[in-house]
Amino acid sequence: MRLPPNVACCRPDLLAHATSVSENGGAGASHREVRSTRHLTCVTTQESAVVYRYVCEPCRQATGLHAERPYLNRIMREASKPTPEVVRRDSTGKPLTIGSQRGDVFQVTMAPCMCACVRNKHDPYQCTGLGQFKIGGRPGSGFVDQLAERLGAEPIPELVVGLHEDCQVLVTALLAWWFSSSDGECGVREAELESMKYEIQIKLLRDVLTEERPDLMAAEPYRSLKANLKKLVQFRNKVAHSRPIRGNFFERIKRVKGADEVIRITKEELAEHLDLAMALVSQLSSVPVYLGSEDGPDAGVQDVAA
Repeated sequence: MRLPPNVACCRPDLLAHATSVSENGGAGASHREVRSTRHLTCVTTQESAVVYRYVCEPCRQATGLHAERPYLNRIMREASKPTPEVVRRDSTGKPLTIGSQRGDVFQVTMAPCMCACVRNKHDPYQCTGLGQFKIGGRPGSGFVDQLAERLGAEPIPELVVGLHEDCQVLVTALLAWWFSSSDGECGVREAELESMKYEIQIKLLRDVLTEERPDLMAAEPYRSLKANLKKLVQFRNKVAHSRPIRGNFFERIKRVKGADEVIRITKEELAEHLDLAMALVSQLSSVPVYLGSEDGPDAGVQDVAA
């Protein structure tokens, strides 16, 4: 969904900066902490880029954008709930930051409403700064945008299958490297590991890391390494041996137990697993450093984002 040509949108780069302020009063005074972070309009990972664009409900009404009944019902339900207050406005009156009280902390974020109120000829002081009505964008992080730009087309599920294979190669190579004392022995160990189920290899790698680096495995992202690798396996199995229906890569079909099974994949689901797969490749590639060696195994995995 995109904005009509006569509806202007604020520049996304205006949302790229934020501040963090901590105010302490004198003895006996209350503590008030104001935190501001780059606002994420699409919930993927903490460091994802802004990929969806939103406007608040007053701006949607002022610009005449059509809304479906489910959205209007949700807005009516939210009207009775506390909403963030505008903390700072720009010179035109457009909200720049909004905030809300969370316990003894007042949290501030950049206002996600992307409407250019003045150019759209309505009062910017009516804008609440909230991100309520989606006007466009692509799910996923900046990596997904980069892939789309480099390939000249939207990413497809087959890309995740390839990244899963990279992860599997890295897991096997890491185990072979860890349990061998020479390059020649490493090749023998890798050949032996190829007959071991991948799920067992994942567990074995988890056990090695837990024993050698319990501090690393006690925190994210390595705490969820095993679970995330298995999650990637599930998506790979979902896509594997399926084929697009009439060229639609997100609606697929495959034969299962003598019958056709239709598989539907959303763009949000694809973006989530693309980001997950790239994060896992990075995490696995860093394991030799955490185990005390910068000369890890050469698994032949290429940088997809290069």
